[in-house]
Amino acid sequence: MIITDTRLKHLLSVAEHGHFGLAAESLKISQPSLSKSIQGLEAALGVKLLERERTGVVLTVFGELVLEHGKVLLHEQREMQREISLLANLDRGLAQVKLGP
Repeated sequence: MIITDTRLKHLLSVAEHGHFGLAAESLKISQPSLSKSIQGLEAALGVKLLERERTGVVLTVFGELVLEHGKVLLHEQREMQREISLLANLDRGLAQVKLGP
């Protein structure tokens, strides 16, 4: 199993909503798919990220750490894609201009 941006987004959604059902609904995926995604992330990392409680779901200390770094990783990925788009569309970059006397 590997850590993917999709799995990180799923963890962020569960953390935000505190509930698998609400998170799945907001992501427009089934609850079993969301659970499987989180289980895959936990397997990839070798730690438990969430505690299921009567009132909902809470992050473990490992979940808090992954959430903190996951937000940064996803932000940096979006920023990289934005900069690539700007550069590809010539909205950013260097231009050399030579002027005569």
